[in-house]
Formats: sequence, C-alpha cells, structure tokens
Amino acid sequence: MEAKTNNRMRGGLLATLLGVATFGCKGTESKGWLNVQPAYKLDSKSSTVRLEGGNNFGNRVNLYSFVDFYAPENSTDLDTFYGEARIDYSLGGLSSKLDGLSLATEYNGGSDNEDLVRVGVKYDTSLLAGNYLSLRAFPFETSGENGPKLGLFTTQQITDRISAQLLVNNYTDINKFYVEGELDFRVGDTANLFVQGRSFGEFDEELFKNATPVIGIKLTF
Repeated sequence: MEAKTNNRMRGGLLATLLGVATFGCKGTESKGWLNVQPAYKLDSKSSTVRLEGGNNFGNRVNLYSFVDFYAPENSTDLDTFYGEARIDYSLGGLSSKLDGLSLATEYNGGSDNEDLVRVGVKYDTSLLAGNYLSLRAFPFETSGENGPKLGLFTTQQITDRISAQLLVNNYTDINKFYVEGELDFRVGDTANLFVQGRSFGEFDEELFKNATPVIGIKLTF
C-alpha cells in the first residue's frame, strides 16, 4: 500500500512539474503565465492553495496545469493534493474549418486519486465580447475504470475590474458533475480577490445547495 501511495504522489507531482517548470519560459517562441491562489474554505474552516498556469509554444502547442493542495477540516496543514496537466495541439492551421479545434492529452492524479491519462479533443471559441468558451471531450482514459469525461469552461469579463468564470466536468460513467463557479474582483495589476463555489455530485438541486464556499486571493506572475 505504501509503494502504491508513493507512486500516486510521484505521479500527482507530475502535474505540477510539467506546468510550473515551463510557466516561466517567456522566450520568443513561448508565452507563460502562473498564478498562486491561497484560499479558505468557509464550511470546513480549512486552507487550500492552488497553483495554476500555462504556456503557449508557437501557434500550435499549448500546455496548461494546476495542482490543488488541501487541508483537513479546521486545519491549515496542506497534506493532500490533486493535479491535472493538459497538452493541446491545435488543428486550426490545417484548415479554416478546424479553427478552435485541438487534440488534447490530459493527466489526472493526486494523493487520493489513481493516476490516469485521458485522450480527446478540445474546442475553443468566444460567444460575445470579453468571453472565452472551451468545450472538452475525453472519451478515452488509461485506467479502464473511470470512464469518459466531458468538460466546459468559460470566462466572461463583466467590467474592467470584475470577471466571472465557470467550470463544469461531467464524469459520464457515474453521471456525476464537478462544478466550480468564480467571481473575481481585480484589486491591482497582479492581484484579484475571488469568491468561489465548488461542488461534486449528481446534477440536481443538492449539487448547488451543498456547494463549498471558498474565498481567497489570486496572485499572477
């Protein structure tokens, strides 16, 4: 059991290493970004920290990664984590009909999760001014147990200082959803205050009633 746990921890750290190791690379062929989000979960009175970032390499290859660190209830001891790393290859340059479409490979893993790799597609577009919309479909995964994953991520600039974002992931085999909504308030060139709601479960009213409220600050580098 200990060896298996250690393997998971090493695999989970891969999400961090793949992302953070490249975020600072800002040469002529790449554009990296990184933010750190220390936060507080109001219902469990516990700390959480997210490291998130990405990098664009030329016009075709994009890397995105995040890792969440969690503390148990009534604690600030960040003793568990979950991370994802995704690499996309844009097909837009092959034909105008493929604009926004990418092939995608995604790693998922953490201290309490089995490591796996998902393979699928991603489509990026914009619905209106100040909007970004990304649709993801991962029909294949390596564990053979977790099943397909469908995802939606969107951001909307509301004013110069206020923006909102929404993430919805559907794990189709178990018919459960992870939903994360966020409202950001810019307080400086590199700092945002944010309010989040995070929830996991079946898509019904309980999913929203039982959402975990999170408040924090997002520092961008």
